[in-house]
Amino acid sequence: VLNGFDVIIFNPPYVPTDRDEYENAITQKDISASWAGGKFGREVLQRLIPNLPTLMAEKSLLYLIVLYENDPKFITQLLQNVGFHSPKYLDSMVTGNEKLFVMRFQFQREENVVNQ
Repeated sequence: VLNGFDVIIFNPPYVPTDRDEYENAITQKDISASWAGGKFGREVLQRLIPNLPTLMAEKSLLYLIVLYENDPKFITQLLQNVGFHSPKYLDSMVTGNEKLFVMRFQFQREENVVNQ
């Protein structure tokens, strides 16, 4: 659906894993594919980000679950490079050895963005 999503909520596979474990998770299509995120835990997210502008409606929101090890600042930069702005950390929690964040980004087509 081109330019059809007002809101996307994405909980990507975010656990950093080595290349072999990540590729095995993809080929085996088992439960490990739900958490195996590859190098820095961003492989799936980094494949999605360049395509997001074609999915997002004129004014829309993206919510992400990210892990501290995913480098949320780097993810923010990647998203800003494709037209997202106003990043906001909505919540964080620690479960075991994971520090998780819920992040929100706004999207607006470049030609309609007013200096903010």
